[in-house]
Amino acid sequence: MFSFFRRKEKRHNPFEQGWLNGLVDIHCHLLPAVDDGSKSIEETFSLMDFLHSLGVTRHILTPHIMEDYPTNNAVFLRARFKELTASLPADRASSLRLGAEYMLDSTFGRRLVEPLLTLSDRHMLVETSYMAPPMGLMGLLADLQLKGITPVLAHPERYVYMEEKDYVAVKKQGVLFQLNLFSLFGAYSSSTTEKAHGLLEAGYYDLLATDAHHLNPLTNLVSGATLPISMEGDVRTLVENNARLFSF
Repeated sequence: MFSFFRRKEKRHNPFEQGWLNGLVDIHCHLLPAVDDGSKSIEETFSLMDFLHSLGVTRHILTPHIMEDYPTNNAVFLRARFKELTASLPADRASSLRLGAEYMLDSTFGRRLVEPLLTLSDRHMLVETSYMAPPMGLMGLLADLQLKGITPVLAHPERYVYMEEKDYVAVKKQGVLFQLNLFSLFGAYSSSTTEKAHGLLEAGYYDLLATDAHHLNPLTNLVSGATLPISMEGDVRTLVENNARLFSF
């Protein structure tokens, strides 16, 4: 699946070439001390500075809402977000918005009757376990759509259980696919990278994000990052899609 022959072609560092300029990062774990992402305000500041150097101009912070973090709900996370923005200059605070990354787990059904943290009025970032789908995956996605919300599936390239037929079925249901930028550079596994390249070339992705958690892994990846020049158009299209759907 998604194996393909690629002729030898020129490669560029997409960050040096400005492919990411103007990116609205719709998936990142920069809200400090609430999940497995940034552990402090200082780390958040460092991450923001680094991502800005790559071309990211705005961030929708998406802390996990899942069984593993039982206190994470809209009320708690909004309070933490208010603390963060109060510590920032006005121009930096205005570049942030709060959303969330919802796990499609056994608690998801009851989450739908709580206040929701969406990416916009009608988009919600969702994920599943990497190894196995939740029971009734398509029904859970349909439940969101019945509420007028379009699901945005985070990092589909990372789901080991998904095959091409699964991607096709989920796309047919009207779900948007969000590519993790650093999946393209080997941040996870060689199979994830191969899937990411294949899905991008096949036109499955709608949106792009960093899924940034910590600074050091990202700096190591960026230093030697290259992509085939033929991918530039695909990447820039995703950057434009983000800005069009999530302008603030």
